[in-house]
This record gives sequence, structure tokens and C-alpha cells, in this order.
Amino acid sequence: MDLATPQPLESIDAGPEPAFRKHWGGWTLIWMFAAILLTFYVVQIVTTVVIIFARYGETIRHLALSGQQAELVKLLKSPEMLGQMFNAPSLFVIQLVSTAALVGLTWLLCRDVLGARFPDLGLGRKLTWRTAMIGVAAGIGLLLLSSALEAIQERLLGAHPQAILKVFTQHHGAFAFVLDTCSVAVLAPFAEEFFFRGFFFTGLVQRMQLGTAALLSGFLFGLAHADLYNLVPLGVLGTGLAYVYYRSGNLWTNIVAHATINGTQLALIFLFPAMAK
Repeated sequence: MDLATPQPLESIDAGPEPAFRKHWGGWTLIWMFAAILLTFYVVQIVTTVVIIFARYGETIRHLALSGQQAELVKLLKSPEMLGQMFNAPSLFVIQLVSTAALVGLTWLLCRDVLGARFPDLGLGRKLTWRTAMIGVAAGIGLLLLSSALEAIQERLLGAHPQAILKVFTQHHGAFAFVLDTCSVAVLAPFAEEFFFRGFFFTGLVQRMQLGTAALLSGFLFGLAHADLYNLVPLGVLGTGLAYVYYRSGNLWTNIVAHATINGTQLALIFLFPAMAK
């Protein structure tokens, strides 16, 4: 991994730059990325299993022990059951715990292993009305691009909505909407931008050209969502967010853009549930 000259940074607001021009170790970057992501998955899976068995343990054990495994699998895959198992409070708890694990471990390793500080990870500049509006505009633009790719993909391969979208169609009421908004438009954007753009993309762009670093981080972002069918739209979103971050040098701009994407999708699903199908 050779150190390439970084692309010029076009600042939106004055303040400390991210660590685009530093040089974190390549192998260090790789093992940290793998360790943090693995920890995130383990925490998320364990939290999910605990919540499911706390609420439906008896039902699951009964179906499993009575030889109705096929019925159990069918039940667990149904949108109605998914909506019940992963109701708004349960999703919020899962997102809160996994976000704390992802952000906390990323920060601890970046600080103790890389010697990084918050400005190195994109949090050295303030969120202003200008940066917020740029984030909203970037989010809307990326959402339209992603939606266009999804429409083309659907015409070619058929519809295959993300499972989480089906879950949201089972959530009803203002309280559920508020909790879901906190989960997908507050916690998820902060955690994912801090890890994928603040840490990982920053390390890549220290040694690669901007386009290569953005594409690699973007499609790893897509793969991390464990949805191969939607890899291209998700990868394009991740690539676009990497570009936004590099040009702004302000992770808050990215968090607003990401929140705009997720929040808009969530609002449309609540208003028009058929869109998730």
C-alpha cells in the first residue's frame, strides 16, 4: 500500500482537518476494521437473540421440540412475526447497544492504537446551518440516485426489498415512528459515518487516490449490510458519502446526509407502506 498524494481538500468551514494527510499503518487499518466490525456483529446478534428469547422463548421451544421446524422457519420469516419480534422498542434497544459497541470500540482503538483524536476522525468542525443544508442536499441527491438504481435493478431482476423495510411496515403509531426515527435516522447515521467514513475511508485515502478509496469503502459499506441483492445501490450510497466527507472535511455534514436518506425512506414507508414491497 503505497502512500499517494491526497486529493485537494475543499473545506466547507474553517477548523481542523481530518487525518487525510497522515499515514496510519495499512495492516493496522485492516485488523482494526475486521475486529471492530466483527465485534459489532457479535453484539448485535447476541442482543437480538436475548430479546427474541425473552419474548418468544416458550413458543420457539415448543415448535422446535414438537418437530414443527418448518412451521417455525415459516413463522419467523413472515413480515407479521418479524414486526412483532422486532417492534420499535426492541429495534431501538438493539440499535442503541450495537451503536455503543461500534462507536466505543472505534474510538478506543483509534485513540490508543493510531493516536487519533476527534478532529482526525472528522469531528473537529462544528455543525452550522450551512453545513446542515449541504448535508440535506447531498442526502436527497444520493437518495434519488440510489432509488434510480433500485428501479433499474427491479426491472431487470425483480423486486427484492430489504427485510428491515418489511419490519417497518408492521410498526404503527406516533411512538413507534419516533423510536424508529431515533434508530435509523440518529443512531445508525452517527455510528456508520464514524466508522466507515471517519475511520476507515480516512485510512484508505491516506494511501490511495480518492476514487479508489471511495469505491472500496463504499462497497465494503454495502457488503456490511449483508444484503447482496442491494449491494450496488448501497455501495453507490457509501461511495457518494465518502466523496461528500472528503470534500467537506466535516463528519457532521455526512451524518446529516445519512440521516436525510434514512429518515426520508422511513417517513415514506410510514406514509405509504406499499412502497416497502
